[in-house]
Parts: sequence; C-alpha cells; structure tokens
Amino acid sequence: MLERAVYDAGSACPTREQFIESVQRYIRTREPVEHGARDLRIRIEGRPPHVLGKLSISSEQGKLTKREFSGPDCEAVARGLAIVVALTIDPRANVFQSTSPTLESNGDELSSKEGRPSEDPPEHGAPPSPPHPAPVDRRPRPPRPSLVTVSPSSKAAARVHFSAEVRAELTSAVVTGALPVLGVAIGMEAAPMYMPRWFRPSLAIGMRQSISKEVSSSRGGADFVLTAATARICPVRSSVFAERLAIFPCVEGEMGALQAEAYGLLDARRTTNLWLNVGASAFGTLRIVDHWFVLANVFVSRPLSRNRFEVDTGELISRAPPAGLTVGLGSSVSF
Repeated sequence: MLERAVYDAGSACPTREQFIESVQRYIRTREPVEHGARDLRIRIEGRPPHVLGKLSISSEQGKLTKREFSGPDCEAVARGLAIVVALTIDPRANVFQSTSPTLESNGDELSSKEGRPSEDPPEHGAPPSPPHPAPVDRRPRPPRPSLVTVSPSSKAAARVHFSAEVRAELTSAVVTGALPVLGVAIGMEAAPMYMPRWFRPSLAIGMRQSISKEVSSSRGGADFVLTAATARICPVRSSVFAERLAIFPCVEGEMGALQAEAYGLLDARRTTNLWLNVGASAFGTLRIVDHWFVLANVFVSRPLSRNRFEVDTGELISRAPPAGLTVGLGSSVSF
C-alpha cells in the first residue's frame, strides 16, 4: 500500500520518503494486513499556524474514507497522518512508542519487574515484600482524527488559491510596430484533492493599458492608445523542482477600445474603435520566496478588429496585422 501512496505536500513539509519511513516505524509486522484498502492519498496544505492534512483511503469495494488533521505546523500534521496510516495498515501498530531513549529504558526496567517478587529471598522472619505496582502510562494519546465517509460519486474537495499579478509587455497585435503595454490581473486556481496534480484549472481577469504610441506617415500621423479588459482560462498546470517552476497553457481574449488621435492634418480628429483580440498564451512562474513569483508570458493572437487608420488621401497610417505576438515579464503573489 505504501508503495502506491500518493503524497502531496509543500517543500517545508517532510518528503514522501520521510513520511513513509515514519509510518514504518509504527508498524509491528513486516507483512501487515491491509483490510481491503486499495489506495492512499495524502495532502498537506496551508502554512503555520494553520496547517491542514487530508487523507483519503479507497477500499476495494469503492468506498472512500476521508480523514482530516489540523495543526500548528507541517511536522505535527504529518505525524498525525502517519499514525492513522500505520493503524490502517496494521491495527496492532505501536503508535504510543516513545521517542525518548531514557523513557524507553526506564519503561523496560519497570516492565521487567512488573508483578514479579524480588529474586533475593527475604530474610528469616521478615515479611515478604509486596510486588511492585504496574507502571502507569501517562503519555498523552494522539488526537482522534475527524472521520467523514463519502460515496465515490461525491464531489472531491478542492483547495482554492488566489493570485495578483502585474506585467510589462510589448505587443505587435495592435498597431504598426511594437506597442508598450502594462497588464494587471487577479486569478483564481482550484486544486481538486482527488484529481491528478496536473489538473489545476485557473481563471484570471484583468486589464491592459498601453502607453501612447506615435505612428506617422509622409503627410501626418496619429497617437494610439489601447485600453482593454482581459480574461484567460488555463485548464492544466505543469510543475517541476518541487513546484518552484510552473507552466500554464491558456486560452485568452481581450475586448476594449483603441483610440487614435490624428495630427499634422487639416481635418485632424480623434476616433475610438472597438478592439477584439483572441488567441493562445502560455505563462511561466518561478517561485522566489514564499508566495512571491517571477512571471513571464507569451500571447499569440488573432485580432478580430482590424480597422484602417489613414489620411484623407487614402495613405495608410496603421492597421492591426492578421496575427500578433505579445511578450511580457512581471511579478505575481499568491494568497
């Protein structure tokens, strides 16, 4: 069973190997009876002083049992989960074993004398000494975990994380040449407990605001400014290096207004046009410390609004290309 266990915890928690080793220290027999248990999934989430451990045990009959532990830190929660796993594998597991050599030594000495008279015979005429009283185990018992049994068809619980990001970008999708853009977004990511680790659907909404871009022609020109709302959906996430580096493939779109203000012309004026743009993007994050990340993104898009901006003679000033590329670099924080 332990070989098939799925263990998911942060870098500050015990590793999978350390967790399995702690379980094996409690087990008495080398070949424990598993009582029909088929699958183990362990997840530890949160941060001190509020850490939550979740354990799911799937039986051969398809029954799913969930247990939860909460504690002040990851070590304490992992220890509680290890005790439950050990009892699941071996009901005779010695979960009350002491971690102090002195206490174990004293316990052996006391137990060796329990109920036995002294080996030295009593002196003539002296009453026999009473037997030593049995030692009382005053060590606190581990807390009983909360137990919830659900049917296989019930929805798996999901933890939700939120994030905020800011990006500096350059895009070729709007006007002739590169347009500098500042992007901000708020995101939400769900991590269903009983789904594969790569299934991490997320949704983000935000804004893109460009800096004024001057595009000129032989007879005049115009200043362009883009303001757009953005939305993206990322169904999966791939992560490596203990989730320090992650990549999100996404579908993204934006809608807003593209404003152009002409200059150098007799009939110079300002116009505002609808801006629509859709495409595929990829985001990469690198954890720097705790919940802070460096972020990079690439957005390949097809502008749906390709309005022509031209002077009165018909000379073209600018028009969105059939396909555009946006690249950016920024920072994000999760909470």
